[in-house]
Amino acid sequence: MLYNKTMKKYNVAIVGSGFRACIFIRLIKSLENDFVLTNVLCRTDIKKEYIKSNFDVPCTISRADILKSKPDFIINAVSKENIYSETIYYLSKNIPVLQETGGVLSTVRLKNLYDRVNNGDKLLIAEQYHLYPLVQAYKRIIDSKILGDIRYVKVSYSHDYHSLNVIKYLLDEKDVLNVTGNKHNFLITKTDSREGLCYSGELQEAIVTNFTFGFPNGKIGYHNFNSMSFRSTILNRNIEVVGSRGTILGEDIKYLDENNKTISKQLLVSKDKIYFGDELLYENKLLNILSLEETVLSGLLYEMVELIKYDNKKQRVISALKDAYTANVINKISDKQIYSMININDIFK
Repeated sequence: MLYNKTMKKYNVAIVGSGFRACIFIRLIKSLENDFVLTNVLCRTDIKKEYIKSNFDVPCTISRADILKSKPDFIINAVSKENIYSETIYYLSKNIPVLQETGGVLSTVRLKNLYDRVNNGDKLLIAEQYHLYPLVQAYKRIIDSKILGDIRYVKVSYSHDYHSLNVIKYLLDEKDVLNVTGNKHNFLITKTDSREGLCYSGELQEAIVTNFTFGFPNGKIGYHNFNSMSFRSTILNRNIEVVGSRGTILGEDIKYLDENNKTISKQLLVSKDKIYFGDELLYENKLLNILSLEETVLSGLLYEMVELIKYDNKKQRVISALKDAYTANVINKISDKQIYSMININDIFK
């Protein structure tokens, strides 16, 4: 979504000062037509000075200062251990919260957030993988019905709940019925990191997860992911969609025409657009000024605006909480094959 010059500016405070918090700081500064960063809550004075000197934004180590800055919503980007308590604190102050993924691991806490959302608290989980350009383009192709009935989606793109988010989005499904799967460890050469490319030849242990998600109507989602894939020059990340009349694999599309002849096309992907033949599937001009990750996360900021104005994101939040619960189930799995009924609606009701 592009910024709306007629939209009022929304005041945003960030709780946290780590890697993800810094992404949101840069993002909000870039979207100054729509958002104002009122304050950043840091854990220590050292962090406070680092953020202040590197980003020239208001910083504090006091929750009271965050409240005094009167934010329209909070971005909660603290550590996994503290993310739940921070969300509860600001929701209890009637401040909407955009909460980072990765925390809130216990079923009791997930259920508590579920109940709070159903009772009117305004919360959005920062699940952004369905907003990536290629996933959005895939969804447009799926909705056109040229692939027929979608049978399964295989995601080798992201880990656990992110992967499940993409699977459910592309299959247009809500609840997982059951899951089977296993995990394996392998040594793979480290080639990249947050600090840059690596040439030492160092071997690192990678966790490879393989899970099959079953849905009530017989559709299947396959999750296959290597924990080092996010930063590797030798590992591939891709998504495969299989329908009764066509398939998607990466940027390759194959489908049957009205005469049942196979048509093969490739998506044309540029910096800010994706075309399927002459059809424009995706466009976002923010990609010309922001990184891919920042552009995707910007969509969440505008979804927070919609949440505040229309209170229309309840099902999104419930879906994300269910995905987190399912991730809890699969994260407890060892390297043995398992079969586990989720019974997810028994938890969230």
